[in-house]
Amino acid sequence: MIGQIIKVKKSFCEVKLDKEIKSCVVRGNVKKMRPVVGDLVEIDKDGAISLILPRNSYFIRPSCANVDIVNVVVASVPKPDFLVVDRLIAMAINGGAGVIITVNKSDISSDVADYVLANYQNAVDKIFVVSAEKNTGLQELKNYLQGKLVVFAGQSAVGKTSIINGIFGENFRVGEVSKKTQRGKNTTTSSTIVESDNVRLMDTPGFTSLYALNIKQEDLKNCYREFYGKQCYFVDCLHNLEPDCGVKLSVENKEISQDRYNRYLTILKEIKEQKYE
Repeated sequence: MIGQIIKVKKSFCEVKLDKEIKSCVVRGNVKKMRPVVGDLVEIDKDGAISLILPRNSYFIRPSCANVDIVNVVVASVPKPDFLVVDRLIAMAINGGAGVIITVNKSDISSDVADYVLANYQNAVDKIFVVSAEKNTGLQELKNYLQGKLVVFAGQSAVGKTSIINGIFGENFRVGEVSKKTQRGKNTTTSSTIVESDNVRLMDTPGFTSLYALNIKQEDLKNCYREFYGKQCYFVDCLHNLEPDCGVKLSVENKEISQDRYNRYLTILKEIKEQKYE
């Protein structure tokens, strides 16, 4: 039998088999592969996971597999960290998934939405502007997610869980932003897949920082779609110090976001220095 892991626990996984959800232990050799939410697995006659099928996509943090789309959620509160956003986008594309940005809390301010629309139009598949509080824009987002497995990622308290509440009406716990620090308090403690109306959403733990893991410096440029098609003198151009670089020229001509390019250089430097392990 073939099923998909919808939740990972210490010694077993919850696996969805058609309309049945079954708790399955993990065999020794399979345990070494570290099964994650989203994995397609084979269940043996004893009800144990005996094989993990090849993954179409895989991400270390949030830890998940076979994701169709990474939905990066930002909001006006807490203040967005766009370096985190750019790392997430790079990891999504490097991992083989599509990527969208959802700007939540549009009822509070339009500043973040304006910035995202101005800087990310050519970087991601689509941008959504919503307000989970006012229940605006959520139906359009839900329609887009039909038939897809989506992971929600972003800083804590940007409203990932609130958006899921708005789409499914589920009673997830929703965190509040600390009035003192304006930083989020995580409410989701483990990843799980929620399914309704032909949409599968993966609810993941919130976080405030993310490192550019498992991306080679020569591959990072391929994670920036706005760089595609730019002509450079050197085939292996990293768009940094090289002369006659089409990407740098496009930045100068304001065809590519200066902010995005500056953060690209920051991430490239991190990778070169192997700052994060």
